[in-house]
Amino acid sequence: MTDVFKESGGKYTGELKKAFAWVADEGSAKPLAEGVELMVRNSFLLKRVTGVSKLMPTETSPLSEPTGTPSERFPAGFTPEPPIANAETGLYDGWLVVGDNSASMSGDTSGLYDGMAEMYSAYHYYLMNSRGPDGRQMFKQDKASRKWDIPDGPYRFTSNGTFEPAMEPDPNIPRDMMKLRSFMVANGLDAVVFEHDSGSSGVAHLGKIPEKIQKTEEKAEPRKKPGPKPKTQTAD
Repeated sequence: MTDVFKESGGKYTGELKKAFAWVADEGSAKPLAEGVELMVRNSFLLKRVTGVSKLMPTETSPLSEPTGTPSERFPAGFTPEPPIANAETGLYDGWLVVGDNSASMSGDTSGLYDGMAEMYSAYHYYLMNSRGPDGRQMFKQDKASRKWDIPDGPYRFTSNGTFEPAMEPDPNIPRDMMKLRSFMVANGLDAVVFEHDSGSSGVAHLGKIPEKIQKTEEKAEPRKKPGPKPKTQTAD
C-alpha cells in the first residue's frame, strides 16, 4: 500500500502526496491490522493487490488473443481501484478475486485464482463456524445461488492463517502528521490506513514519522551599516 506522505531520507516530510490530498479532510482512517488485506463483496472474496500492469502477455491470459501479441487489459479477476494508475509507477492498485461461491458449498478449493486455497479455506471455515450471541450459526447460505449472507466489507487473512473482520474506522485519528504520531504512540499503533469512497487508500507508518519536523531557517538579511550623518547648514 502506498504511503500518503512524501518522503525524504526514509522519513515523512509532513506534506501529503498529490494523489492523497483528500486525506487532510476526507475519507476514513483506521488502524492497519497485520495480515493480508481482503474484501468481501456479494459474498465473493477479494484480495488487495498493488503494482499491477495493464499490459499482459496473451499466453498468461485466459481470454487470449492471437498468440504473440500483447493485450491491453488487466489479469482475469482484477478490478482497479482507484481506476487510475499510480502517478509515480504507472501501475494500478485494486482487488483480485480469490475464489467464487461454488467452492464454498463443499469446501472445494478448485476454481481459485493464483492458488490461494489456504486463504479461501480460512474464509470458508469462518463462514461455517462463526456463532452469534445465541450460539447459532451466524451466516447462512442460499441453496440456489450458494451465496452467503456475510456483510460486505474489509477483512484480514492473518499470519496465523485465520480469516477475521478488519478493524473499524476511528474518527479520532488525526490527519496532521505530528498529531498522528502522538496518537499512534499513545495507542500502540504501528500503522494507520486512510480510505476514500473512490476506492483509493494509503498508509502512514509510525517508523517513518520523525520526532520533529526539521524546519529550514531563513537567513536574515545582513544589517546595513549606518551611513554618515547629513551635514547641517549654518546661517551666514
